[in-house]
Amino acid sequence: MLAAGIQRAVQVLISRRVAEVLLLAIPALHLRVLVTCSAACLATLAAQAGAASVLPILTLSIATSTMLSAVTSAGSAGITIVNLCMLLLAGEALVRAGLLPSKVAGPFLGNAKYLFGDAAARVLLSVGWPPTIPLLLAPCLAGVAYHYNGEHAPSPALAEALLNTALEVPRRLFLAGLPQGVARLPSVVAALCLVRPIYIHLGLMGPAYEFALYSAADELSSAMQMELGTPIAALALPTLYLVAPIPAYRALAQIASVAAVTDLVIGSLQSATRMDPVPGLGAVLVLMEMILHLAS
Repeated sequence: MLAAGIQRAVQVLISRRVAEVLLLAIPALHLRVLVTCSAACLATLAAQAGAASVLPILTLSIATSTMLSAVTSAGSAGITIVNLCMLLLAGEALVRAGLLPSKVAGPFLGNAKYLFGDAAARVLLSVGWPPTIPLLLAPCLAGVAYHYNGEHAPSPALAEALLNTALEVPRRLFLAGLPQGVARLPSVVAALCLVRPIYIHLGLMGPAYEFALYSAADELSSAMQMELGTPIAALALPTLYLVAPIPAYRALAQIASVAAVTDLVIGSLQSATRMDPVPGLGAVLVLMEMILHLAS
């Protein structure tokens, strides 16, 4: 089986892409939330009945992505960050209350922390502040969350999610100054090499490094697709995985390969999804589950 961090990265990348297709297929926000939450509830009930599948995890991640995008679509940056935190705390409360099956609860909360890191970083960087403000604000928020991660307000999930945000903000600022396409690849790989010893020194080689690996793989997949096209990238990235000399690079190429194949599948089914969203998205989810099983 894939390592837990690689599984999570693959699940988040797939759920984000399906949520983007869903946005085009069902523009109405209230209907999109209803569809995704209903699908998540049905898949979770199936999981409680004993059905072995990753569909509950995927549908829960898609519903989470939809609700996070709804929160970030309006309001000031401060209110938006507070709303994002409240959504994550609500998800953590669901897990603590035992309302989700045990085999689904952990991956759901782990995926939600990745999605939170992406969404919060995007909010902080879209306000129009000078880059130094989000660069300093994100670590401060993470520091406050870790400081009160005890008797006062115990929320390990929120602390880890804000740490993801603190890592994502400088990564996005770094990549913003780089050229598009394949010229980004050496910088993406070099950045991963540079942050690894820093993470080791700071004791962040657990979930924080896995989040950095996920972000780098998403960037690698996007750069390859922009330069070569999605079909060729979907062939080239598995080749990189086979020849990668270092385990970290193999993991990077493996996650990026699944992202490229997912984009290829979604692109081929996108016209059918627009004409009839529910059956089209159902087919996408089934194919995504097959991809996950083949990658494991």
